[in-house]
Amino acid sequence: MVSSRDEVFPCKRGATSEFFVKVLEPAELTGPTIVFLHDLFDYHGVYLDFAEQLAQAGHTVHLIDFPGFGRSSGARGVIDRHDDLIDNIEEYLISLPENVILGGHAFGALISIRVLHRQGLPAQKNLLGLILSNPLLRLKQGIPEAGRFVFERLSDPFDLVPLPWKLNSVDRGSTLIHDDPLVRNQLILRSFREVEKLTKLEQNASYLIDVPTLTTLPGSDTIGSISYARLFTKAIDPELSTLIEYERKVRDLLANQSGPEAVKDVLTWLKERY
Repeated sequence: MVSSRDEVFPCKRGATSEFFVKVLEPAELTGPTIVFLHDLFDYHGVYLDFAEQLAQAGHTVHLIDFPGFGRSSGARGVIDRHDDLIDNIEEYLISLPENVILGGHAFGALISIRVLHRQGLPAQKNLLGLILSNPLLRLKQGIPEAGRFVFERLSDPFDLVPLPWKLNSVDRGSTLIHDDPLVRNQLILRSFREVEKLTKLEQNASYLIDVPTLTTLPGSDTIGSISYARLFTKAIDPELSTLIEYERKVRDLLANQSGPEAVKDVLTWLKERY
């Protein structure tokens, strides 16, 4: 039987004071612990079904709400500095008694890559592996060059702009289950800038990935470049990398009610690797 609990983790590093974590634990622990990070527009609840299936298979799962998202405190949707966010994740990983597999979807996968790349964890807390669901490594539509001069000088984190992407029907439908008051049709300017900076930092970081890595890619994505994510993945050491692609045209293959295929493949990969 799977048990769950809610935690509020107090941060000592960066500008964040605390963030929310949902922890699911198996009746019997038989596999490594997994920490999973949500996308920029989501919160932990999108992955409860996925986490429960992992826990049923013997894994403890930690679902983090980034500061400013879901049940975490903070200005809604504001990412002032991505390094502060990495500080928060590193601090939490260091607090855990065991080494973990770090994973995430889209922006969460990008953050996972950055945690490994930045090498801020002590050696005894090195990651056991990565689970990357449709990693956001290049935006299909970034900041228009004509407006970049003005954009770079906008500093008010509460200036909102329309999302520069066209969300598909599945994305729109999924908003019905979101508890996060950060709506999907607008984005904080400062957050947009930080996301774009981070994608550029990590676009060529595949050669630094030295742990077993599972990457899952959907059939289409209106926000990120799947072709670039594929190239990134193929540059990882083939002894460490597993790439699985799907024809389904849905951005998030691991979200609640998105279908069992990807979840089953994650469980198979975990069993084979660990």
